Amino acid sequence: SLGGIGAMYTSVLFPDVETIIYNPVISNTELTKELIDELVRRNSNIKFFAVEGDPISSNLKNYKDKLNIKYFKKNRFFNSHSLNNYKFI
Repeated sequence: SLGGIGAMYTSVLFPDVETIIYNPVISNTELTKELIDELVRRNSNIKFFAVEGDPISSNLKNYKDKLNIKYFKKNRFFNSHSLNNYKFI
């Protein structure tokens, strides 16, 4: 979601608070790279959920070695914009 960057920044400020981000819009900029490096450096308690092949989170794959990312396969019963899909995780 569009709140992903704000949630990432909040996780930098409060790294002990569990933060879960669903389908984040991640840009491929130097600022985003620095933000993710800071998340790693502070050992933030942050998780990312995304849908494989979803163009919204396409740049997230660039950080798969640094972040805790869980991908879901898209199917006809799965709506990537509904949080109900993630409630058993």
